[in-house]
Amino acid sequence: MRVCEICGKKLIYWYQKRCCSVSCRNRAHSADMKIFFNSERGRELARKGGCIKGKMQPIEKGRKISRAKKGVPLSEKNKEGLRRAWNYDKHRKSWENTGSPPPQNKLEKKLERMLNQFFPESWKFVGDGQVWIGHRCPDFINVNGRKQLIELFGNHWHQTEDEDRRVKHFAKYGFDTLVIWENELSDRESLIEKIKDFTV
Repeated sequence: MRVCEICGKKLIYWYQKRCCSVSCRNRAHSADMKIFFNSERGRELARKGGCIKGKMQPIEKGRKISRAKKGVPLSEKNKEGLRRAWNYDKHRKSWENTGSPPPQNKLEKKLERMLNQFFPESWKFVGDGQVWIGHRCPDFINVNGRKQLIELFGNHWHQTEDEDRRVKHFAKYGFDTLVIWENELSDRESLIEKIKDFTV
């Protein structure tokens, strides 16, 4: 009788080679990786670092490349490719239907707390895929019947031209959009006034 290597349960199906479930398989894989990286070959690969364009590269070289590319804006060719991929229904729906939306980041949580404190029961976070407007998912939506949205832009991920593009996109569907940049979160009073002016 074949049994699971991790929990000892009986393996029922023919395709179950070593483990009875995904969780057991992940635990087995982790154990295999620990054994591998404790071996001579594993330690050698760990010293050499990752794989860049099919060639083994030292870790420091990979970090150097990463530092050089940090903050560098994407080329128009790359941006257009990403936009085409996102507008392709198959790619978008695969993200929508995963059942595991991306977690809310620290900046979004900070803005949500501020909105709940100064504008109670007015805004809801929907950046986890709850609301889609023309293949785009806004961060916050007004729940008081107004067609208003708030987008939170991180300074590292967005360029200034992204703001106009996003506002124009949602305007096609009748929504007014307020874009808040990451650095604006540090000045709470100015930000609150900005949101008040937007909601009047």
